[in-house]
Amino acid sequence: MVPEKKSKKEKIYSPLSLFMMRTPLLPLEYFEQLCAADLQDSLDIAIQDPLVQEAIAVASENLHEAMPNFKEEKNPKKQKQIAASLLKYLSRMSTRPTPFGLFASVASGNLAEQTEVNLNTKYLMKRTRPDMEWLLFIVYQLEQRPEIVMQLQVQKNQAVQNTGGRIELLYPSLMGQMFNKVTGTDTKPGKVTVRATPPAVRALELSEQPVAFGMIMQQMLKEYEDTEGVNAEVIFHFLWELFTKEFLISELRPPLTLSSPLDYILSRLGRIQGAEAEVELLTRAKQSMHDYDQYELGQGLSSYLELQQYMKNYGEMQSMAQVDLALLSKTIHLNHQVGEDIAEVAEVLWKIAKSKRGFPHLKEYHNNFIEKYGISCDVPILELLNEETGLGVPEAYLKKGNQSNDISGGTASRVEFDRKLMMLMENALLNEEHEILITDDMVEQAWGDREEVDEAASSIEIYAEVLAASSQELDEGKFNIVLGPNPGSFEAGATFGRFMDMLGEQPAHQFKAIRQKEQIANPDVLFAEATYIPGFGRAANVIVAPNLRDYEIGIGINTSPGKEAIGLDDVLVCATHDRLVLKSRSLGKQIIVTAGHMYNFQASPHIYRFMRELSFESVRTWQPFEWGSMENLPYLPRVRYRRTILAPARWALFQSNFQDAGVLQDMEQWYRWMEQWRAQWRVPRFVYLMDTDNRILMDLTNKEFLKELHKELQTKKMVHLIERIGDTSDRWVQDEKGHYQTEFVFQLEKNRLQFAKPSIPTLSRTVSSENKIRLPGSDWLYFKLYGGDNRQDEFITNAMYDFCQQMIEQGYCEQWYFIRYNDPDSHIRLRFSGQPESLLTNLLPRVNEWAQQCLQQGLIRRVVIDTYEREVERYGGPQLIDEAEKLFSEDSRTASQLVYLLRYGKTNLPPYVLGAISALNLLGQMQLSHEQMLELLSFTVDKKLYQKEFREWRTPLMALYTGSSYEEVLTGMDGGEWIKQAFVERHMSADCFSRWIHEASRKNLLYNNSYNIISSLLHMHFNRVFGVDREMEEKCLAFARHTIDNVIQYFKHIKR
Repeated sequence: MVPEKKSKKEKIYSPLSLFMMRTPLLPLEYFEQLCAADLQDSLDIAIQDPLVQEAIAVASENLHEAMPNFKEEKNPKKQKQIAASLLKYLSRMSTRPTPFGLFASVASGNLAEQTEVNLNTKYLMKRTRPDMEWLLFIVYQLEQRPEIVMQLQVQKNQAVQNTGGRIELLYPSLMGQMFNKVTGTDTKPGKVTVRATPPAVRALELSEQPVAFGMIMQQMLKEYEDTEGVNAEVIFHFLWELFTKEFLISELRPPLTLSSPLDYILSRLGRIQGAEAEVELLTRAKQSMHDYDQYELGQGLSSYLELQQYMKNYGEMQSMAQVDLALLSKTIHLNHQVGEDIAEVAEVLWKIAKSKRGFPHLKEYHNNFIEKYGISCDVPILELLNEETGLGVPEAYLKKGNQSNDISGGTASRVEFDRKLMMLMENALLNEEHEILITDDMVEQAWGDREEVDEAASSIEIYAEVLAASSQELDEGKFNIVLGPNPGSFEAGATFGRFMDMLGEQPAHQFKAIRQKEQIANPDVLFAEATYIPGFGRAANVIVAPNLRDYEIGIGINTSPGKEAIGLDDVLVCATHDRLVLKSRSLGKQIIVTAGHMYNFQASPHIYRFMRELSFESVRTWQPFEWGSMENLPYLPRVRYRRTILAPARWALFQSNFQDAGVLQDMEQWYRWMEQWRAQWRVPRFVYLMDTDNRILMDLTNKEFLKELHKELQTKKMVHLIERIGDTSDRWVQDEKGHYQTEFVFQLEKNRLQFAKPSIPTLSRTVSSENKIRLPGSDWLYFKLYGGDNRQDEFITNAMYDFCQQMIEQGYCEQWYFIRYNDPDSHIRLRFSGQPESLLTNLLPRVNEWAQQCLQQGLIRRVVIDTYEREVERYGGPQLIDEAEKLFSEDSRTASQLVYLLRYGKTNLPPYVLGAISALNLLGQMQLSHEQMLELLSFTVDKKLYQKEFREWRTPLMALYTGSSYEEVLTGMDGGEWIKQAFVERHMSADCFSRWIHEASRKNLLYNNSYNIISSLLHMHFNRVFGVDREMEEKCLAFARHTIDNVIQYFKHIKR
């Protein structure tokens, strides 16, 4: 799809009417009173408050148990720890709106003409569910009992891969019991394998669809009844091993895309004999949770503690129950102008973001994919991510921290934006100003002349505070917006996810409508929710959210009833010229994997993360405001855009500041130093202590908070303090108790829902591995020649080319070809074909002699003989592969001569110009018209690349096609005779292969799209000439595309 250019007046995003409001349990006045009074007295009062007692009991059982004896605690250190924990929790429940137990509530509201919020506590509703760690433990225990499992329906785990000799499961879930207090387990999930015996393969075949475990056992017993030594006990233990290793999963595993996993499990256990105790346990727990939810806040402590104690009887976890709080007030309205401002801010953040489309670490993986499989080859995702059968996972997944945050560079216009930002910051410091202003001109300059509006996400969420003296002043436009520290998500509704069942029907209906619109706008795409059981079961509390899509992918887990399930064995990965794409084998469409929750996919199983990241390959994500290289300066002023604070002012404290002063060893010195530092840097009284997106409001005049800050600096090299914008009077959401620090989650939808989709190659047919593999001793002999990267060209031109030609002339082989590769060591892959006996008895000894000489000359370091896996599908199928290999051979001679020209200066043409000429020549030899060349090249390279650089070579390159004679113009170029002779080498085989492609296409025998086949030929030609150099290849293709595009326009003009 051609990117759509956004006009100056057209907005990228529009706000949805629906938003979420998140409100702390206690008002800001509570926090201020806490700071003003003696801490001991404040805590004494707090721990007597039934509301605080219940909230802390839900948040931390250990702290709640320590509270009654707080005053009598004889251990001073422990008493300080309790006091510090209480202080943090009290600060959080009065200043931080992030949902956490009873500490903050969520509510849904709508944009309207008039602002109005009713916080009446009678609208507060608790919703208690079993903690998923506890619930999954019950399932885990039930699945350890054979008498239970015999009655259950089981099916093949969709993450299972048959690699030939082994059946492998790369992603066992351990049923969320990676760490379990009850069993004492502390296990990291790793690959599980069993031998791929006929019985194992048969068992998995029988369980493709849900079937009773006992039925599989009966069928296996029937099929193997005549086998000696096989009886019911043997069959059971065999199937039991498959089950306990998760090759088979039971129906008890609850889909996390249902609002009540508990109800799901109860519905399955009702018919199971022997599970009556668990049914009674879960039924009573469900009723007890319901009973607790009926109590008003502050009145339910005893009920909650009884519930916890009852659930502990089965297994004690960190928490047995998970509690959320909702405000069901129907009067939550916010002036629609706030929504319009948020939409503008979202566009600003997207335009000035340094991010590029997709994830940086996938660029290298994409290149590696193309080197191994080429463009268009469909690779099963399980095969690809298994390092024994494919590439394995991206390297970034294996690094410490498991994240890739490299967004360095950016466009030239963004670099200019950073320069202006630095100037504004310097002026603010010189003039003692506390705020800098981002203007529309700066934003547009940062955006430059780009047109990639289609790369914006289809919908997003933005978190923000809205400050005003009153709701009336807000309606008059006298308000400010302050973006949150964790400012949003990349999909509308994600924050609503786990709360959706609490907030009435409107949110689910509205978000489902958005997703349906997105699906209609992209009919060739399958949007699918993927779900899995996290290693730490408690994390599933965040993941539980309804699936509002039509499709679902389960990874070691059951999918929701009523959803179209896509199995992992149906998921393929293929490459276009600039990205990797997920495809459905059975439906022939692209797959976009989505998530209706906020759990960070970088902490998920590799296969889930990979699918989620590939689903963002068409998207350039928005980002919170960034200071770039200035990020860790001692002070950064506030940043404003119109009425919105993009980034509050902040100060950095470094541990190194105190190494010589002894300040960190003496508390009194610390207090004095902080007072002087605040005066010097004009730091306000109330600031947030930041830790990633977590923050705690601190009073820097209060010694207890200064102690906490001191403790932070003892363990960290640096801490950031962030200003609190405004004061209590600016928090207009209030009730009779005071003002509340409320946060809003705004939902935005892109005005043009269709996004840029890569041209997805049609599904290619597959050939069995036996028909592709050529072992040593067959009609192919394959060598890997390892040597220094800087001497490869010398090796190709001075040693390899002459030797290989001699082998053909002496009749020891029929043809040869080479490619360059990194695995990761740089090497040449050299392949010879011929009669098997001649290859072994004649060719192999001579290769050995020649390799010894190359070794002595330092051209190579080692030689490996390997198995040749022919890329049959990539080059059209079984009928075409022989002809393709003939072209590989002749192109190797062409490439070797071009390498010689460049290495020894036989032409003054830049490498990318010579590469473009060679690419166009090959396309011509493949019998493509100019229009077909342009169509193919448009698929492989972005039309905007290298436009300025091309202008210098536009005339001579166009002359090849607009002059009197192609050969005359080519010969007239510097080194033209050499170039012409090089092209002659491959002319016959290219012409022949072209005819084979057209004939196979006519008979519908092609295993791949013809353009994909030719694109792969181009890619391997560039590989032979330039090595593994994606940037050079892209530049050659861009020059070729610009040339043929200009030629077409030239002839159109002549005709007019």
